[in-house]
Amino acid sequence: MTVRTAMRALALATALAAVAATGAGAVPPPTPAPPGMTVRERVEVARVVVDVRVVDGRGEPVTGLAAADFRALVDGRPATVESAEWVGGTAPYAEGLTPEQAAATGGKAAPPGRLVVLFFQSDFSEVRLSGLMQMKFRAIDMVAKLQPADRVAVASFDSHLKLRQDFTGDRARIDAAIHKAILFGGESAVAPGPFPSLAASFDAAAAARAATPVAGLL
Repeated sequence: MTVRTAMRALALATALAAVAATGAGAVPPPTPAPPGMTVRERVEVARVVVDVRVVDGRGEPVTGLAAADFRALVDGRPATVESAEWVGGTAPYAEGLTPEQAAATGGKAAPPGRLVVLFFQSDFSEVRLSGLMQMKFRAIDMVAKLQPADRVAVASFDSHLKLRQDFTGDRARIDAAIHKAILFGGESAVAPGPFPSLAASFDAAAAARAATPVAGLL
């Protein structure tokens, strides 16, 4: 080994020793994520349905409004209005006909408000039972926020398809039907209500033969 080589080796050893001494008390850098792995963040945003009534100076409804015509604030901050749907009053109705054809043939007029069908698939497994209980309370809360003219029907599927409640605006009857919908058994015939009625066209025999929820709803 020459003198120059020995001096270089000594200088390198001294530098490494200095680095080791300096880093001995330092906090080690964070361990990098393994190759191919990424960190993702998820933010859940709940959509809120709000019923609004827009009238002019004479109290007449303003029609033809779109989402861009509305401005919403949540806690004082602007929120995006995704869509706007016009819910009108009575309109001629007859099965298989357009509103114009129904009017020409004297079809019945549908009452005002929306028709909502709540469908539950019952299951006694512990995992799904807890989810059904949560869904029950959410459904009851949703029904409480509907407009007085809205009507709700309730159906369920366990061993076969069951109609629990025909269209009605009676909130107590709707809540009772929701409670029954998450349970097995306890089926009773549902008498058809006023037009339009889901029970009037409900085929109980076909529903009893339905082996799957999809088959029951077809």
